[in-house]
Amino acid sequence: VNENRVRNCVSVDDREVVTSTAGRENVDTRVHCKGLKGNMALNFDQDNPNVVLLAQDSIGNIQYGTAPESPSARKVAGHGLSENSVGFYKVSFKPIEHKFSFKLSDFGFKKLPPKTILDDLSGIMRIGLNAIMGPADSRMSSLLDVLADHAQKKGQSGQVFINGENQPINYCFESAYVMKEDVLTESLTVRENIAFSASLRLSCSKEQRREKVNQVIRELELTDVADRKVSVPFTKKISEEERRRTNIGLELVIDSGILFLEEPTGELADPNALSLVNTLKNLSSSRVVVASFRRAQFSIYKQFDTLTLLSRGGLLYHGQAGDTALKYFIDIGHQCEPHDNPVDHFLKVINEVESKETENFTTEVQRTKNLVSVVGDAELGYQENKLVPIYKESTQHQDIDRELTLMLDKAGNTKAKTPEFAVNFVRQLSVLSYYLMKGYVNNPMSLLLETIVYTILGIVIGLLYFQVDDNYAGFQNRVGVLFFIAFLIMFGSLSGVSFVKRGRPIFLHHVARGYYRVSTFHLTKLFCDLPPPKFIFSFLFGSITYWLIGLKPAYDKFIAYLLMVMCMSWVGGILALNNSAGQKSYPVALGFSVGFTVLSMVVGGFLINNESIGTFFKILQFTSPFRFMLHAFFVAELEHTVYCDMTVQNRTINETTMEVLACDPNRLIDGDAYLDSIGYRGSDLWVDFFSVFMTALFPGILIYLTLLFFRCFVRRK
Repeated sequence: VNENRVRNCVSVDDREVVTSTAGRENVDTRVHCKGLKGNMALNFDQDNPNVVLLAQDSIGNIQYGTAPESPSARKVAGHGLSENSVGFYKVSFKPIEHKFSFKLSDFGFKKLPPKTILDDLSGIMRIGLNAIMGPADSRMSSLLDVLADHAQKKGQSGQVFINGENQPINYCFESAYVMKEDVLTESLTVRENIAFSASLRLSCSKEQRREKVNQVIRELELTDVADRKVSVPFTKKISEEERRRTNIGLELVIDSGILFLEEPTGELADPNALSLVNTLKNLSSSRVVVASFRRAQFSIYKQFDTLTLLSRGGLLYHGQAGDTALKYFIDIGHQCEPHDNPVDHFLKVINEVESKETENFTTEVQRTKNLVSVVGDAELGYQENKLVPIYKESTQHQDIDRELTLMLDKAGNTKAKTPEFAVNFVRQLSVLSYYLMKGYVNNPMSLLLETIVYTILGIVIGLLYFQVDDNYAGFQNRVGVLFFIAFLIMFGSLSGVSFVKRGRPIFLHHVARGYYRVSTFHLTKLFCDLPPPKFIFSFLFGSITYWLIGLKPAYDKFIAYLLMVMCMSWVGGILALNNSAGQKSYPVALGFSVGFTVLSMVVGGFLINNESIGTFFKILQFTSPFRFMLHAFFVAELEHTVYCDMTVQNRTINETTMEVLACDPNRLIDGDAYLDSIGYRGSDLWVDFFSVFMTALFPGILIYLTLLFFRCFVRRK
């Protein structure tokens, strides 16, 4: 019995209040304090399959009672497993993608052996803080992925138990798994981020969700910063530790009895890391907390209830932390120096053993040429740490194996199935739309700055081409400014490529945990996220430039110009999103977007005459939104219009000669003739609008298919 968790608890066997483990070496009753009201506890008796509810009232009287078993308090009779636990029995993981790797040699391709990620791991993690540690390439994250059902199923062997039962199908939608990547929406507050998760992952009432969010905020000690935005320019940001706590809060709202965390302390300073681990310790009083750590100071190590040590996917130790782990290493010949941090000692021993084995293995490979030709330089296969077989022969491992064998017999072959989504399509759509709009409202300075930029840009362009004339030079100015505006709109839309930086990781995180459907995100992104800023700024920019430049003073032409500017801003955002949806690298996504935009401009028919464009590139014109936008601009402005320089000419009218102003035939341009010369035939403007939308249709569908592919890829089902 862990002394830290038996205070103020009641033991069934002798009806006394247990305050210490002293003198109670043969305690076979598992005691767990829930700490819900007063001194309440859930007690599991090995010989009694019932859940015994015990409480101590305000005057110290002990009350007894039994409660029926519920899904949230499962018991596996016969081996004393507590209500929440994670078990893994002979788990191995050899990802299928490594199975077909090949090495190029002088005689062709040769098949390489599959890489072993995890090898024959067994263990049980119960209520408390369960730490997983190891040196570099220890595959801690891979073990967490398997336990939380976020790893590829193909290539896995062994059995994972959740609360004594087989891991449910689609358990990834139910598991609370906090990965090391930050997945917060920076324009939302701490409370809004947690509420967003609760709105999509809980099917209860609004009041219950609000209460759950408040409870999580209190548990994570985020009350003081609950209404502070995560990271918005010109406002106070939350600290790195508070960001980690908020990320944990996203998963706590589902009220899972098991919490998985990937390197929760990360790069936090030691005081902040200790503070966070203390919070995790408090959370572990009523749930299983499984966390991986790269490093841990002694004050953090003291908080661990169990310790799991890995090396290259092999299990070196799994059992109680503290003095028990130190004693195990002493027994196998590795004494810890006085005042040395136990964690540093464990990792030093593992690294020393690994270094010797790698050196010996490399020497053997170099000595045996046949082995080099078969194994290759890139993949040396799985090298078992010599500490692994030592642990497998220990009594600790054998006891765990026996308990897991009983669990395997009790669980059978049946598996429950977890629903994929907690709320329906309409609910997902409304929640996503609401919080997207909330993000814009929470970041007014960003909107204000962009508004100022577009306003100044529109004024500068308007003054540069202020009230262009209808003469020969004015024609060049009109054509030039319309092309320049189209150019700005296309390149201004490339900001959508930033989806690679923040949007894509958050999307992958959400779909892996069943926040929403891909179709919901796709529709919301195209019709709720892109239009508001694009329409506002393009409307402002278009209104300023049209009247300052002095384009045709006709309201129908102005409306057509304004709508085309707004539509192209939106379509440009879709194209940028399409180029970034399937990319992991921002420079690569930006390069694709710039390349497509430049190609769209070149085949648009203005920079190069249509008659000079090859057949293949003429086909590409039908995919160029730039061509249709420029066509609409030119037709609306130049059609049925003549631009010329006026000169004084002598005209004879009724035998009277007089001087009149007339167009100089040498400096005259017919708008219709110019449109014909560049291949822009007159047409109704609605055709151009329809064509622009059609150029966005295929990229829009491609975005959905790309997101759907990555959704399947990240779940690896």
